[in-house]
Amino acid sequence: MNADESLRLAALEAEVAHLRRENQAWRSAHLAGPVAQLDVDHDGRVLMATARAAQLLGFDGGDALRGHSLSDIFVGGQCSGLRECMRELDADALTERRCMVRGPVRRSDASIWLRITLTRSAGAQPGFTLVLTDVTDLELNRRELAADVDLFGALLQVAGVEFFELQSERVFRSSPGFRELVGVGPQAPLPDSLEAWQQRIHPDDRARMRKRWEQAPSGNLPPAEYRMIGDDGRVRWLRSASIVHRDESGALTGLSGVIRDVSAEHEARSALLRLQTLVDTARASILTLDANGCVVVANRAFCNAVGVAREQVVGSRMERYCWPEDIEQRRESVRSLLSTGATSFAWRMRCDDGGERWYQVDGSTYGEDDQDRRQFVFVATDIEASRRERMTMIERERWLDLVLRDAGIGAFRFDRSRHEGELVGAYAELYHLQHPHVVLPEELLAMVPAGHRSRISEELSRFLSGEARATLDFPLALPDGTLRWLRAFLRNEGVDGQHGGALSSVVFDITRDMHSAAEREELQRQVYQAQKTESLGVMAGGIAHDLNNMLMAALGQLNLAVAAVPHDSSLGRYLGTVESVLGRMEGLTERMLAYAGKSSAQRKPVDVARLLEAMEPLLRASCGHHARLRIEIPGTALPVLGDSTQIEQVVLNFVQNAVDAIGDRGGNVRLRLARLAAAEVRAVALQWPMQTAEHYVELTVRDDGPGIPEADVRRVFEPFYTTKTTGRGLGLSVVQGIIKAHNGSIKLLSEIGIGTEFRVYLPLLRDAPQQQVEVDSRIARALDAAPGARHR
Repeated sequence: MNADESLRLAALEAEVAHLRRENQAWRSAHLAGPVAQLDVDHDGRVLMATARAAQLLGFDGGDALRGHSLSDIFVGGQCSGLRECMRELDADALTERRCMVRGPVRRSDASIWLRITLTRSAGAQPGFTLVLTDVTDLELNRRELAADVDLFGALLQVAGVEFFELQSERVFRSSPGFRELVGVGPQAPLPDSLEAWQQRIHPDDRARMRKRWEQAPSGNLPPAEYRMIGDDGRVRWLRSASIVHRDESGALTGLSGVIRDVSAEHEARSALLRLQTLVDTARASILTLDANGCVVVANRAFCNAVGVAREQVVGSRMERYCWPEDIEQRRESVRSLLSTGATSFAWRMRCDDGGERWYQVDGSTYGEDDQDRRQFVFVATDIEASRRERMTMIERERWLDLVLRDAGIGAFRFDRSRHEGELVGAYAELYHLQHPHVVLPEELLAMVPAGHRSRISEELSRFLSGEARATLDFPLALPDGTLRWLRAFLRNEGVDGQHGGALSSVVFDITRDMHSAAEREELQRQVYQAQKTESLGVMAGGIAHDLNNMLMAALGQLNLAVAAVPHDSSLGRYLGTVESVLGRMEGLTERMLAYAGKSSAQRKPVDVARLLEAMEPLLRASCGHHARLRIEIPGTALPVLGDSTQIEQVVLNFVQNAVDAIGDRGGNVRLRLARLAAAEVRAVALQWPMQTAEHYVELTVRDDGPGIPEADVRRVFEPFYTTKTTGRGLGLSVVQGIIKAHNGSIKLLSEIGIGTEFRVYLPLLRDAPQQQVEVDSRIARALDAAPGARHR
């Protein structure tokens, strides 16, 4: 080695020594300095530690840390986080890695926060360098600030308010509910400029809000309301209190503030405004009272009704507007609201001019549960006009009911859907109802006699099946046994679809009309029969008169021939036969004259009772073995003016007809005499009118035969009409002529299966002398021929 090399080597060694001294000085200063540093190997064992690091980690010095592992220094789960960062730093070839470690650390009870920066060490032994920074105060401040932010957010959430801050024309930060409040969808980005935010404002509010933000100076702005359109198209009313941020040049740099959804409040205010307008413009009178009965709110209609200005109405007591006699009743109505919650009553309101008007009031309560603090709302509808109309209608209905009752007319209307009906007039009296109600078809059929039910049922069914109108005449069986005929004009309102199936009817009594019609029909029949009988009588009388004249001439000539011929000769016998035939012809002409009412018999007082007593044996004999005769004869005299022979013929004819009707089956024949007053006879329908008298003799002949059909009843008195296989049909026609000649009349009653009854009425003589009843010679001969006929 030469001198130069030695000099250079010495210089290098001196420089190395100097560098070592400087390095040692730097190392000593570094280890004792404020930097907290740890050098660790890949296993996490400490190679070097500064004094500050030892102080932060709770060791006495750096030398005390040397040789310890990270798991000894960082207790709990902190070490695993450090080792994970070391692995990531080694694997990813990163130059630096940071992590946060929270204490407490070894040999220290304090809990600190350390920010650790990891780098690779470039020394002789590879490993990692950890630079520790105490950030405990910063973390605590950050956490306190975060807690304050959370508390502020909770307060905003409770208040329904969201926070926002716009910087550099974008939303720098906001509260969690801000996005939903302004209507931005969860996946959509927030608008990135103030202009974009303004485009979301409703067009009607956009210019106003732009002017507000652009012209306002820096600082707080008073709250404002505007509408914002969300992504879903929904319009929200928002109220915001903003702070405008401007730079030194006055340019708008940001906007922050709080915002709240006031859609419900705005709608409530709008609804309240509409309600106030509705209340004030309502036609009904509306007022609110407090618990003391003082007016709190009164609308225009109420003030106009009472004639008092609203300023004077509010605060006044309700009694001021009540009629004096009704004040206590109105107080009771208000008190009842406290228990029922709602009420309705008629209010006679006193007006300022002293007049009165009637109102229908509906009341309710609202407010707090304390009765002393509740309020009352009353809605009063003016019913003065309707009340007058109703009173007029009631008066008209009452007048109509009286008129209909006086006229004997009744009416009803029955709603079949609600099963309700109403009556008017004499409806209940016509139907003889103890409890007024609508008589339905089933009940009506039960009130109608059995003989008319089929017809009435058919007519009602036809009407109910679809007829709009119908007229129904029907009889009702009254409790006293009489019949009352009614006529009902029926209307089926459901046919035209206007009233949903209502029935109505007007009904009135037509009993007199029915009797008058029956009497007119009977009278017409009698007139016809009388005209027919009169015509036949005139013809029969003329024929009988002419035939009688010829018979008289023939009998005169026959008598002369008989006188000239011996009785025992054959010619005499022939002439006797001719005389017998002419005698029968004379009897026939006599009957024809009797039918015509031109009999030559002499009229004289005849006691019909004594006459029947004398005829009794003959009558019993004519009944034969099958018929039983029962006779009822009063003990008093019953004198009539007539011919006893013709009266006998009448009785014999009736009894014989009765016996023929009974036939072989057997039965009873009842013959009864009675004395009747004129009033009793007038109540009976007769075949024809008769002579007026104070009293009459009634002769009744009744049998138990099969009865006469209705079609034959009206023809039995016609000449030559008979239902028998024998006879000429002149018996009853002759009887009719005899009764007419005696100024009497006949009544025929017959019922199929029950029997037949003939009633003869003859005028009774007044103060007639007692006459000896002469029995016709034919009767005497019949009595003599009947064995035991004289014995009763």
